[in-house]
Amino acid sequence: MNEHKPIQSKYYERAYEALRQGNYDQARKICLQAVSQFELTGADQRLAAAFHILGEISYVQSKLADAETWYLKALSTDERNGKDNQLGYARSCHNLSAVLKANGKNDAAEEWLWKSIRIKESLGDSLGIAASYHLLGNVAKSRSDFSNAENWFLKALAIEQESNYLPGIVSSMLNLSYFETLRGNNDASQEWYSKALKTLERLDHASPIIGIGEKVQRGGDLKTAEILLKKALEITVKSQDYDGQSLSSRRLGYLALEMGDYAAAQNYYVRSVEIDENLNSTARAADSCYSLAEMYLLGSDKGTQNFQAAEYWFRKSMELRQAVSWRNNLSMYFILWCRRIQTVLQLSRKGRTVPFTFRTRRDGIS
Repeated sequence: MNEHKPIQSKYYERAYEALRQGNYDQARKICLQAVSQFELTGADQRLAAAFHILGEISYVQSKLADAETWYLKALSTDERNGKDNQLGYARSCHNLSAVLKANGKNDAAEEWLWKSIRIKESLGDSLGIAASYHLLGNVAKSRSDFSNAENWFLKALAIEQESNYLPGIVSSMLNLSYFETLRGNNDASQEWYSKALKTLERLDHASPIIGIGEKVQRGGDLKTAEILLKKALEITVKSQDYDGQSLSSRRLGYLALEMGDYAAAQNYYVRSVEIDENLNSTARAADSCYSLAEMYLLGSDKGTQNFQAAEYWFRKSMELRQAVSWRNNLSMYFILWCRRIQTVLQLSRKGRTVPFTFRTRRDGIS
């Protein structure tokens, strides 16, 4: 989630568009160019925002150490300006706490969260406070302090209902349903769950639903995540939002893999590739191709692996990537052969064999 409103600049518009499209390398390149410029001109407030976006890019790629470094740079840069950018500082504190929590550093995460909350309270940023209450709830959940976690989500819900902030309401209600399930109060759990789904029907934008779906998936509730992501896909189809269709399909593909439904995963990823190729979003298409290759290398739920299909999607991924170097191609084949050798050794221990061949010509999957 973006917790740092960028200063108006074409740099940031381009960076966030690339980030939204999943073109992380391009987004990072744009931000680093901005950093170089703003360091020369001494535009600290803009520099802090660029560092913040770099933190976001690293976070969504699960590069937590890098994300922590970028957010600390944003905070130290904002500190040089005193109170000139308090809201930006508060949002960087919030995002840094999310990174620390993901790294299991709950005490440090809580400390940065309270810094964020105190500033937001002084600025009257009620929805920002609710977002931080959500994160405090998640910190408490990670400590198995479910009673305290529930209190934070109830506090967040009160603010979100007052502001009619539907994405937050849905997320809070789903968490409250979870806490009732832990108590064994199935009726109360179902009541919160039904309220969340009814609120979900009022949402007409896919992006917040996808965000909630991702959070629910990380929490382990895969069935609810599937409902949310399918709802997002439905909205994007009705609105002919092809970017949204691609993103929803990719998220559903990833979810299907986690659920062990390899056929559904393939269908969603292939759909995403087709949409992105039509949109000329080659970086996103390449990422989906790579995910398909990894899926075929790992094998299906029946323990099978399809090396021909893996090679095909690896090749397609490389072809779609811009300025592919020989090192990229070599790295791709190194991974492929390592997996191949590893599988052959595993199967040989079980008295089974597989043909030790790869195709060298470009053709389709038989």
